[in-house]
Amino acid sequence: MIKKENIVGSLIYFVPTHLRTKIKGVPILAALQRALIKYLAPKDQFVHRVDAGPAKGLKLLIRLPTDKNMWKGTYENDFCKRLHENVVQGDVCYDIGAFRGYTAGVLALAGAGSVLAFEPMPENQQTIKSVLSLNPDLRIDLFPMAVAGSVGEQSLEINSDRSMNKLGPINAVKRSNVIRVKTVTVDWIAKQTQKWPSLLKIDVEGAEVSVLRGAVESLKKNVRSVFLEIHHTKAEDECRSILEKLGFKCKWKEHEWGRFANQTMFEKKEVI
Repeated sequence: MIKKENIVGSLIYFVPTHLRTKIKGVPILAALQRALIKYLAPKDQFVHRVDAGPAKGLKLLIRLPTDKNMWKGTYENDFCKRLHENVVQGDVCYDIGAFRGYTAGVLALAGAGSVLAFEPMPENQQTIKSVLSLNPDLRIDLFPMAVAGSVGEQSLEINSDRSMNKLGPINAVKRSNVIRVKTVTVDWIAKQTQKWPSLLKIDVEGAEVSVLRGAVESLKKNVRSVFLEIHHTKAEDECRSILEKLGFKCKWKEHEWGRFANQTMFEKKEVI
């Protein structure tokens, strides 16, 4: 008996990316495509090899329709393309807020010599472990902890959307959706591992300023590029101030300033 995951996987392999893009622009065909995927999609997770985009070749555990963009290779597409393009062969990359390991995979596939993936949420850690198991040749190490402005322990509020968990002080109101997690700083990890980052990717749901404050030595010493998702106006001003004082300049932003969440890229001025 042919498994549904084999059928749905075959659909994406046999329909070229440019045709899938065209179909998306035709309402009737797009609706038929969504209905077909929904009908054929297995209820359980299945292994899928991404066939397009910056994560091409990455094997993942997929659940449809929730993971449709990962399945198609278009997850945070512009951001991931720029990540891929800015990796220099052999780079040490820190994926801070690694979620499910997709962007860590993009960095490793681009030629990073070492990817340190930081993720404090246990459920997400298990998914990253599956990425490591399915892609044994990729140089990715999981660090099951949060990156913050100090070494210690903080609370993590678990959101129903597992990509939007928020770090907070340890004395936060005790609720069933709050867990305690270990915290480290970029500089502390760099000194402990002697893997000083060349590229930082930071997506930490509002704690980005704290992460940068714990990364000053690394930013001065070795970091070339910072990919950052900014979540509110105050963080926008503070992140720009910290990075500009350290010699970085904003090279790219997905949206105009003031619209959040805002994906950005900063580079050392001398390499722009």
